[in-house]
Amino acid sequence: MKPFRAIIRLAPFWLFILLFKFGGVMHFTPLAPLGERMFDTWIVGFLIGGASFLQLLLDVPAGLLLDRFGYIRMIRAGTFVFIISCLLLVFVPGPVGFVLSLFLASFGWVFYAPGINAYLLSTAPKEHAEKFMALRDVFDASGVFLSAMI
Repeated sequence: MKPFRAIIRLAPFWLFILLFKFGGVMHFTPLAPLGERMFDTWIVGFLIGGASFLQLLLDVPAGLLLDRFGYIRMIRAGTFVFIISCLLLVFVPGPVGFVLSLFLASFGWVFYAPGINAYLLSTAPKEHAEKFMALRDVFDASGVFLSAMI
């Protein structure tokens, strides 16, 4: 019964995972077609690839920041930056809004997976960590599924 209580206690966190992934996919999916309205296809590919490469470069500094300032604090900061990136895409039309949104989203995403994993592993009872990680995957995939349905 102990893991069930711990799982239920994290219900807001499971909902956060679902909603973040839902919003992330809703943001990322239209980027290529939207970008092709403003730039040549090769430029859009370069920009999206550059944003992904930026995330790769930021992984180690993000891990250090997560350890230094705490998982929840940095997940909140990343979520706030990601929300700003989504708002930029909506309220700053044109190439500038597109590029800013794309690169700010990289900063938002960089704290998501490592922060979620580290928080769950530090919160879960050691003997049930695999159940918590499996639930993370379920809520992650549910967010992707819901966004695909829309």
